[in-house]
Amino acid sequence: MKIKTWHFAFISMMTLCLSGCIKTSTPDPSKIIQVTTIDPTDIEQRVTSSGGTISFTGAVTPITAYGVCWSKTPEPTIADNKTVDSLTPARFSSLLTGLTPGTTYYVRAYATIADGTVYGNEFSFNSLQVALPSVSLVSVYSVTQTTAQANYTISSNGGADIISRGICWNTNPNPTISESKTNHGLSGMGEFEDSLIGLTENTIYYARPYATNSMGTAYGDELTFTTSISGINLNLVTVIGSTIPNVDTVMVIGILRPVTVLPTVLSYGVCWSESPNPSIADDHSFGTDIKQFKVVPGTSRGRGQSYPNMSDLQFHSPMTDLQSGITYYCRVFVTTSAGTGYGQMTSFVAQ
Repeated sequence: MKIKTWHFAFISMMTLCLSGCIKTSTPDPSKIIQVTTIDPTDIEQRVTSSGGTISFTGAVTPITAYGVCWSKTPEPTIADNKTVDSLTPARFSSLLTGLTPGTTYYVRAYATIADGTVYGNEFSFNSLQVALPSVSLVSVYSVTQTTAQANYTISSNGGADIISRGICWNTNPNPTISESKTNHGLSGMGEFEDSLIGLTENTIYYARPYATNSMGTAYGDELTFTTSISGINLNLVTVIGSTIPNVDTVMVIGILRPVTVLPTVLSYGVCWSESPNPSIADDHSFGTDIKQFKVVPGTSRGRGQSYPNMSDLQFHSPMTDLQSGITYYCRVFVTTSAGTGYGQMTSFVAQ
């Protein structure tokens, strides 16, 4: 009886020991699926693109999540920044966001199945540094004695938010934001229009747009304009013949626009030179009117006139003896009893 009991106990112990020695094996997920990371592209300051491909090397198993993961240290995991994509896992694209400009990142694709997560090969990339914005002045128009309109374009924010933008102006070249300016706060990119106010009549101004981000302030090209003389706004409409080869004379079309009570007009026309801001001290010609003008007696080449209404008055004025290949600057002018005023300047290259 004791022998049988001993045999039974021995057999039971051996059975338990053998059972404990048998391990249950967990499948290696890397032997079931293969993940490949796509090289990052379209790298910017705060975003970039990557992605991956997933293929099965074993039995087809449901994929519960896939995308890319990234960090500032090698071998990122799904515990770091990651995307969770939802399109076809065979080949997918991912957008990495929230990057810090000028930083090295490591990225690799991943796929998760029931048995674990598999990672693809690793790539590193450097996010771009923040740069100054890109801004350009399109035009200055609707110039009066004390106001003007300007439109401008911000084509790039440099990789950081635009914290202020506007137009700055002065009576000296290269105006800055420490001088007269418009000021708009947090802004995006696009086309904008601003009003310049508080100007002095019959004065040359220099204007340029600006845009500021965390890197600093960028300025666009500078344009000059002259505020109108009291009572009249001036506008140079077009230069006819400036694109025709071997032509030494072109025709300028200008407009006189009465503002309130028109002062006596003594002369008007166009002036031009090879330097900006030409005046009647440079080459100039007098206008030929389209409407009937009343000449003021006793004035030389007078264009004195009285108007029955406030309609625009258009005139022609020639530019002569031009030389091919030379850049000319021109603007219309009008002289009244209050002085000489000029319109907006334009330039062209004689053909």
